[in-house]
Amino acid sequence: MIKLQRSTARLIVTAFLIQALSLFAQTTQPATTTSLPSTLCDTLTGQTTGVQQRLNQYNDLVRGRQCIVLSADPIEDTAELINRAPENSVILLSSNIIHGVTPTPFMTPSTSKKPVNYFIDSPILIKSGKDIIGAADDGFEIVISPWPSFRQNYMLKMGSYDDFQFGETRDSHIKHITFQPILPDNSSPIHTIIFAQCSNRRLFLDNNVFYLPNWIGVRLECTEPLDAAANHLRPGPGLHFINNTVLADSINAHGHMRIPLHALKIYLRGIENQSGRVSVIENTSRGKMGSMGRFGLGPGSSMDIFRNIIDIDNSGLTHREMNLGGKILKGGFILIGHSERASEPPLYNLAGNQIYVTDTAISVEAKLELALACNRLRAYKPWQQDKQQHPVKAADPLPLAGECESSVNSTVAMAMTRPPRLCQIVNTWTAINNSTASALSGLSYVDGQFNFDPLVCPAINSTSAPATTPSTPSSEGTNLAATALGVVTSLFLLLKN
Repeated sequence: MIKLQRSTARLIVTAFLIQALSLFAQTTQPATTTSLPSTLCDTLTGQTTGVQQRLNQYNDLVRGRQCIVLSADPIEDTAELINRAPENSVILLSSNIIHGVTPTPFMTPSTSKKPVNYFIDSPILIKSGKDIIGAADDGFEIVISPWPSFRQNYMLKMGSYDDFQFGETRDSHIKHITFQPILPDNSSPIHTIIFAQCSNRRLFLDNNVFYLPNWIGVRLECTEPLDAAANHLRPGPGLHFINNTVLADSINAHGHMRIPLHALKIYLRGIENQSGRVSVIENTSRGKMGSMGRFGLGPGSSMDIFRNIIDIDNSGLTHREMNLGGKILKGGFILIGHSERASEPPLYNLAGNQIYVTDTAISVEAKLELALACNRLRAYKPWQQDKQQHPVKAADPLPLAGECESSVNSTVAMAMTRPPRLCQIVNTWTAINNSTASALSGLSYVDGQFNFDPLVCPAINSTSAPATTPSTPSSEGTNLAATALGVVTSLFLLLKN
């Protein structure tokens, strides 16, 4: 009987200790372990006009999911709140302001709208399936900025350094937000606004405004090897950068004024045979920066770069050049391939882009394939080619004809009832600042031809032979390189030993 009582006492004491430890753990755990209260998006009522507009606009995206509506609070760490939200939730940033006011933004907003400031003192973690949507009322703008005490290199982070996390497959969307990483003294503790690494999901960035920090605006980088074609359930990371505005100026870097490095950097050279996961479409960039985008893809992979407007000054030193010395590749776009002779080169599809820069329009490095259709280049020089032992292969531009129709100020009037013609999707080149460069200046090793024509394609008899197979001088097949109306510039070089 005594042994039974002792045994029972031990059980009671053990249970008490377990309960006490559990209570202690709950009281000592950080607040981030507690999820924010959420409501089914379909049942949200009594919301601000901006929130309701976003719910209606993205009805298909939010249907059946949990929504969390936040208000701007000048003393609250917005990152801590967002990180407490569960996976697959929708966070709506309203233009409601707690305590009535928020501090003045560090830089003037991109529009005349009144800023509603959300401040962070730690990085926002983009969990699987989590969406963050600015939901300002008319006349307002949602702005995310770091506090001066912010000590991290990035404002938002997604993925892992060395793990694809194949169990996570839900995409994330970030929409209608202005990212402002610049402090009042025109300096920035931020290297990268959004840093995405290895993952198995896509990040959609659209309708945002990015003020560039010292280094990079948005960065997708994964060096882990992966064959994206081996398993359709494991395609690797993706990024769709659509309809964003990128603004930049010289930034105070350790007492020196330097231009930002890149608006966008995508480095996926370890991922092979990936397609349809990366695109840069209909974005606008203005101001001072080294390049709009630096892209490096793996063998057999491809990406689409359509209808972007680049109007930048890329003269001057970047923060990287100041710290490490030497020159870097600059340009509207910097395209990088690989040096493996036995592997397929990556393919870059460029259509309908307007690239207006003070230095180089397009820089290319290593072995890659490039399709050019109806792009407009205006710069001091059109090309810079590095590591000339590797060719740039000119891909067929005709499949991109459909991407020319909606390009701004395009001269293309495509008749979709019949196949497109080569002369309808030629590119144009304009030299500035007394430059004498021709359309292919700077390219020294090209396999195939790129087509440039400064004039609108003349009217053609529909019964004529196609432009790609010349026949008689009176037919559509008249060689554009020999006409007075336009010039088709071609470059053919044999492989050098």
